[in-house]
Amino acid sequence: MELCRPQPLYLWISLRASVTRLFVFLLAAGSTALDPCHVSAGLGPENVFVVVNGDEVNSLTVANHYTKIREIPPSNVFVLDDVPSGLTVSLEGFRDRILKPILDEIDQRKLSRQIRAIAYSAGFPTGVNIASHTAQLTDPNAKRYQTAVASLNSLTFFYRFVLSDSPQYLGWGSNLYARGPFGRNFANPLGGEKGDVFGEAQDALDSERFEEAAEKWSELADEFPSMAPLQILAAEASWQSDDRNEAVRRVGLAVKSGWTNRQYLKTESPLATLFEGETPSGGGALSKLLASMKDVPAAHQGPVGFAGDVGWASNGYPVPLKDGGVGYMLSTMLAVVHPNGSTIEQAVDYLKRAAASDRTFPDATVGFSKTGDVRTKTRFPLFGDALSWLLSRDRDVAIFSGKLPSDTKSYVGLMLGTPQFDVLGRRWSIVPGGIAENLTSTGAVFAGSGQTKCTELLHAGAAMSSGAVAEPYSIPMKFPSPLIHPYYFEGVTAAEAFYLTTSSPYQLLIIGDPLTQPFARAPAAEFELSMDENLTPDGRRVIRVARQTDQQDAPAGRHSETLAIELYIQDRLVQRLRPVREINFRIPANTFGPARCRVVAVGKDPTEPRIGFSRTFVLGSESKLPKVQTVEPATDDRKTSLKVSCAGAESIDLQHFGRTVATIQGDQGEVKLSRQQIGDGPVPLQAIGRKGNRALLGPIQLIAR
Repeated sequence: MELCRPQPLYLWISLRASVTRLFVFLLAAGSTALDPCHVSAGLGPENVFVVVNGDEVNSLTVANHYTKIREIPPSNVFVLDDVPSGLTVSLEGFRDRILKPILDEIDQRKLSRQIRAIAYSAGFPTGVNIASHTAQLTDPNAKRYQTAVASLNSLTFFYRFVLSDSPQYLGWGSNLYARGPFGRNFANPLGGEKGDVFGEAQDALDSERFEEAAEKWSELADEFPSMAPLQILAAEASWQSDDRNEAVRRVGLAVKSGWTNRQYLKTESPLATLFEGETPSGGGALSKLLASMKDVPAAHQGPVGFAGDVGWASNGYPVPLKDGGVGYMLSTMLAVVHPNGSTIEQAVDYLKRAAASDRTFPDATVGFSKTGDVRTKTRFPLFGDALSWLLSRDRDVAIFSGKLPSDTKSYVGLMLGTPQFDVLGRRWSIVPGGIAENLTSTGAVFAGSGQTKCTELLHAGAAMSSGAVAEPYSIPMKFPSPLIHPYYFEGVTAAEAFYLTTSSPYQLLIIGDPLTQPFARAPAAEFELSMDENLTPDGRRVIRVARQTDQQDAPAGRHSETLAIELYIQDRLVQRLRPVREINFRIPANTFGPARCRVVAVGKDPTEPRIGFSRTFVLGSESKLPKVQTVEPATDDRKTSLKVSCAGAESIDLQHFGRTVATIQGDQGEVKLSRQQIGDGPVPLQAIGRKGNRALLGPIQLIAR
């Protein structure tokens, strides 16, 4: 798989949206090709694939609510049948009956370019028995502490290892996407001949052969442009060889590739003398470079948005899979509906609350529990680094000596460590969008009730939490580090924050809304999607996407410059462009059916914050399209009565999440659907009229149940 490819200025795409094949011609003003070395990252609804257990009412119900709350594209929802029952599944059962069907479906729908996270609805096993993999461990410490149950979402994250039947994900640092100490930036991330070149450059530097070092690191930086530290190394060697212009150019390329740490360059790097006297507000070229960076401590690597179509190198940066990068897939569970977990009402409540928090920038406290319990002592060593980062960003922090806070503060983050806790009667609160987690042995073992489950933090107001599905021991690599909270404040989604800070997550069950992003600095751009009433001279309709002027009164520090625009037609990514002002689609006038259009503005920041705008256009006469009408709404276990019609159709299929739940012979009729078929809540249904080998799609309609 290529890292990226230059995209053509003019692109023809083919869509099955109606009785005919829909051909669309894309026009964009100006030069539109995005930098071919750029790695697309970050998370929005278009990047999440929601998986539903088709035999489970609770799973259908949670998915009904979540897809509406988050406006998940219809093609990004998959109803899976024959899901293994129970809380634990065998490795073979997970691989063959859950993982492979999901990945095959993503490929079949041609969504591989855009899917970066798999979110399981309720009704799935939470643990996977991996005894065949732990049996292969030879290190005594690993054999003792890496127990034989993994979580459903972690094995999805490590899907490449599962498919190759490799136990290597059991390593203490198997998640290369996770951030590490700052010095990891400059470790040799390459193998083979390229790794030798890196070593030769380091030897040249150590021997003060700066020009030779600059030449070799520049060669590597040009070949791997997504690895910003290579540009910094080339810049440092260039500066030490008295090539000021090349040093400045390389720093600029590093910033373009995602380098953000200003403090290192000004205080610890050989480039410090280059930046002497420069300030971010100075106005010169060097000042502009400094202004584009962040003044945070240089103790740890900064957060980056997740990319799914590349791999990750040992230094934590994206690299093509063909060059040895390790690929992953983010994964979480939306809910665990269980007597020891959540009720449907609780799950829907925290999912709604989480979605409402996006880009709200809550002014609340981040709290850390510090007690004598080994569960909190395990994470003490990184408390100082997390506090320093948060304080450098003017965040309020608190360290409390009990299991839970005893104050009346509002918290946006909590890091706990206790086997039992009780959130009833609390005086403190968790603001919408807050994340909270607790290090303990069985926080996600729902078969027993001995220890408090991580879902209690969701019920207390958190958007996402996590717990171990089997005895993890007090090993810090298996749980999020304290850096989860400063990284979250930098703007990543909740799912990214958890994976960015857990280097060995194989036992961690992560529950909640993966898209929660209260601190995302998305572009302040707005888009208007419209369709011209008049046909073009050649008989086509025109759908127009116009980017409005970025909001001039946007609060400082809460938005980023627009880096790119992504265009989705019928839920599929068709083009990634520079931030042009207008895009036009020309569509044949005889095309009928709904055309779903989505445009996404991507921010110029390593976290790649995203904001999307969607609209569905009905092409052709709306009166001729298939319709679904409620005849008699249902309550409790009664069936919902619906009237379905499509003029001239020989038969009509009624679909829920792309799965046919009823078929009517003729052009109209009534059907009754049970909650076992479609779940409860706002149910998305679509009628498809068929005549011969032709199919006419109706718009997706929400039916209350």
